[in-house]
Order: sequence, then C-alpha cells, then structure tokens
Amino acid sequence: AIAPSAPPPACRFARDAPPRAPAPTAGRQRPMRLSDLICMDPRQHSNLAMVARLRREGALTQERTALAFLNVDRGEYIHAESEDLKYMDMPIKIGNVHLSAPSIYAAALEALDVQPGMSFLHLGSGTGYFCAVVAELAGRHTVNHGIEHKPDLIARAREQAAERGLTHVDFFEANAFQLDVVRSMRYDRIYLSGAVPEDPRLFDLLREGGVLVAPFDSPDTGGFNHGAQHLVRAARGPDGTVSVERLQAVQFARLVRPPREELAALPQLALQPPGWSPAAHPRFPPEFRRMVLFLLWANDQPDTLLARVPKDIILRVVASCDFFAFRPPAPGPLTAAPEAEQAAPGTPP
Repeated sequence: AIAPSAPPPACRFARDAPPRAPAPTAGRQRPMRLSDLICMDPRQHSNLAMVARLRREGALTQERTALAFLNVDRGEYIHAESEDLKYMDMPIKIGNVHLSAPSIYAAALEALDVQPGMSFLHLGSGTGYFCAVVAELAGRHTVNHGIEHKPDLIARAREQAAERGLTHVDFFEANAFQLDVVRSMRYDRIYLSGAVPEDPRLFDLLREGGVLVAPFDSPDTGGFNHGAQHLVRAARGPDGTVSVERLQAVQFARLVRPPREELAALPQLALQPPGWSPAAHPRFPPEFRRMVLFLLWANDQPDTLLARVPKDIILRVVASCDFFAFRPPAPGPLTAAPEAEQAAPGTPP
C-alpha cells in the first residue's frame, strides 16, 4: 500500500505534464474511474490527444490517415457516460456498442490504403465509426456500405451519418452471413469487425486490386495457439490470385452466425451500387458525371449522330450503366512495343 505522503505513480501518457493538486470536492467524492488507475492525465481525454498519441507511438504513420481519424471524433460514437474511456487505446463494449481499440483501427486503415473514389464494405459496422473514417479518405462520390444485425446500432449509425452529411454511406440491417457473395457487387476495400475462419468466398467480393483486412482464426488449432487470431491483409492481384499477409496477433469478438436453420430462413442480401437518375447524379463519380454531360451536350448538337437519338433513350442507357462504368482502368505494367513499330523505316534503332 502507498502511504498518504508518498508521491503518486508516474502518468503513463503524460510523462512531461506537471503534477497537479487534486481538485477540492464538496460532500461525497466522485467514484474512482478506470483512468485513475492508470494515471491518465484528464487533458488527454480528447480526439486530438488520441490521434497525437497514435502518431507518437507509430500506430499512425501517414498524415492522411491521421487526418481521417482527426476529422471523425471517436467520442461521438460512444455513450456519453463513458467520458473517461472514449479515447483510451483499448476496446470498448457498453451495451451493444462495441468499438475496437484506436490502434487496431489505425493498423486496419493503413493496411487498407484507401484512395479517393474507392468502394468500401464494412461487415459488422456497429455505430458506423469506421465507415465515417474511411469516408474521409474515399470521398463522397463512391460506394460505402455497412452491414450490422442489431437494429439499435443501425439506427444510431444512420443518425450519425446524417449529422455528418454522409448521404452516400448506406447501412443495411442484416447478419453478415446473409450476404449473397455471388449476386453482390465487388469492392475495392473490405473490413471485418469480427473474427471468422479464413473463407475464400470473402475474397470473391474483391475487385481486381482490392484489399480485405480482417481478423481470421489462426490455422494453428492445437497447443498454445489454440483460439489464436491474426489481423490479416488479403490482396487480389490482376490475375485473380489472392495473397494473404499476417499483420499482427489480435483478439476480436466473433461475428455472430445464426444457427443453420435460422440462417436458411433469412433472406439473402445482394448489395449493389445505386442506379443513376437525375436526382442521384451528384452522388456519382466525376468521370460518370462528365460522360453524362457529354452525351447530353452531343444530343443537343444538330450535326451529330446522337442528335438523332431521343433524349429519353440516352437517359435510359445511362441509367443501365454500372456505377463504376466509366472508371479509368488501373495502370498496368508497360510493355515495350516491337522494334519494328518503335523506329521509323530507314532510321537507326
């Protein structure tokens, strides 16, 4: 036991902060909090301090990912009564609300390497926190889907997205195992918030060049490794093959899988990007919107072939196009042209 005259233990996260005298209290003292036990300086209870700490400890190595975390306040996605726990580097579970530790989200986001315009799927999206962080990097003119089976979390996620103006982020109330892999769209980036066995069908949801980050059960099922999990990064190559890399050992709650009979009775969920319409036009990628404007412009020119096509036919064709129909192709390896095509006749090679 520490004698009353002994100095307090050193703070873990605020080593350079000057010691502060305890604030005077009137009447009953407040109950002890978890932050008191680890001596976390109360001034560290902010989203800014959390991001600074992740940068300092090397969990966030990129400026753009740090800004994404900075622009989405983690505390807004957790109940207010957990004020001292919101920004600590630890997982939080309060009722149905379950958030991973900030350092785990940081590792996942940097492994995903989200670029502007990339589509994203989050299985087990909870209150929508990570979908909002990804939206900071992917932008608004893309697809951002979250699947969550708890109705109260879906309601809260949609409310938070509306407050942030994230009209392009869609949440679906369903179990992740209801997802129809065959009939659903393909995504650039996928994240799972719960542990599952490594399942090749999940890789089928990736586009060419797509990346999936998830906590998978370790293939070692015996001895000390029994029940182990690893955060894994799976990338689909141009030839369709998938390379899998272990990032770090983790311990996640498992994605809830209904009993077989119950799952068979549930409707399957086939996720698709939104269809084009004049009202939905602002949501579409820039290259899609430019193509629509060009087609309508050409239709108005009397000396073009498109002028002979009724405008409603053009709009119907546009509405049938995929959300990413006009996305530029991914850059591939440059191949050298044959020497006969490189040099003009009569010139030295």
